[in-house]
Amino acid sequence: MESKKFLEKDIKKIINNFKNKKTGIFPTDTVYGIGGRANSSAVIKKVYKLKKRAKSKPLLILVSSISMAKRYVKINKKQELLLKKYWPGQVTVILADKGVLSIELSSGTNKIGIRLPNNKFLLKTIRGLGAPLIATSANISGQGSVLDVKDIKIKADFIVDGGELPKSKESTVIDLTGDKMGVLRQGVIKIKKII
Repeated sequence: MESKKFLEKDIKKIINNFKNKKTGIFPTDTVYGIGGRANSSAVIKKVYKLKKRAKSKPLLILVSSISMAKRYVKINKKQELLLKKYWPGQVTVILADKGVLSIELSSGTNKIGIRLPNNKFLLKTIRGLGAPLIATSANISGQGSVLDVKDIKIKADFIVDGGELPKSKESTVIDLTGDKMGVLRQGVIKIKKII
C-alpha cells in the first residue's frame, strides 16, 4: 500500500481522511505519531495492527480543549487546575474513562491517556474532525520513535510530511487516577514524582 502524501496546509483533505476512518501518520509536538479518529472501533483495531502493538497496551488520545476532554474522561476541579498548568503541552495525563469511547482504546483498564497538544496543525485537525485523535508514536512497537518522515516504516493510509522534527523526547506521562499524582514517564517536561 502506497501512503498518500500531504502537507500540513492540506488540512481539509487530512480532516476528510480522518472523517472517513483512514489512518494517518503526522507530526506532533514531540515525535511523529500514527492515529485516526478515536471514536471508531475499526480505526483503533487498525492502529494496533499497523504498529504491532499488544492489545494490553492502551492508546492515548489528543483533544483540542479541556471541555472536549471532559466528554470522555472524568475531571474534578483539582485535576482541572493541574491540567491548566501543563496544557497545552507535552504532558499526557491518565484519567478515569467515562465509557464513551470503545473499551479497546483503554485495554479494559477504565483509564485513558489524554493530551492537549501545543501544535496549531493538530488543534485545527481535531476541531475540524469534531472528535479526539488517537495518537501513538509512529514506530513498530519496541523500536525507537521517529523524528524524520523519511524514517517512517509503518504503512498508514496517508502521511502528513512535516519534514524533520526538532530533537525531542516523548511526552511526560502522569497518572491522576489515584489520590496522589504519579509520574509514569519523565519526558520533555520535568515533573516531581508525586504531588
